[in-house]
Amino acid sequence: MAVYELFVDTETSGGAMGRGSIGGSHEIKHLNVEELEQKAETHDEFLTELRDPSTLESFKARVRIASNPDALPGADELWLIRTSGRFIEAPWAVKIIEKVEDEEEDVVALPRRRLSLAERKGTILSDLLKQREDQMKGKK
Repeated sequence: MAVYELFVDTETSGGAMGRGSIGGSHEIKHLNVEELEQKAETHDEFLTELRDPSTLESFKARVRIASNPDALPGADELWLIRTSGRFIEAPWAVKIIEKVEDEEEDVVALPRRRLSLAERKGTILSDLLKQREDQMKGKK
């Protein structure tokens, strides 16, 4: 049995629609505790982002959840994690229907141009001058 984590929004009500922390074309609805409890009662299928605590890998998946692990036979363990980092008292059950892969996008490199000395940032020149002055003081 695998163990997964689901971050829960405890601050807002109504579940604001927004993108998850991983990109792609699939919208993830961030659910609060009340909405998750409702989905756990009805065993509705929904899209969410889970995390594997052993690898810290996050992925999108279409899942069904239950607050009672016996309600979903063959399901994995799900820990609800609040933004404050505290675990909810007991694990829930999650059945992953399918993992949703992000669509691959072509990466286009921007053209490079040489930076002039005025455009270069940093302190390498001043550091070298200071180092040389320190060496000169050490020789005297």
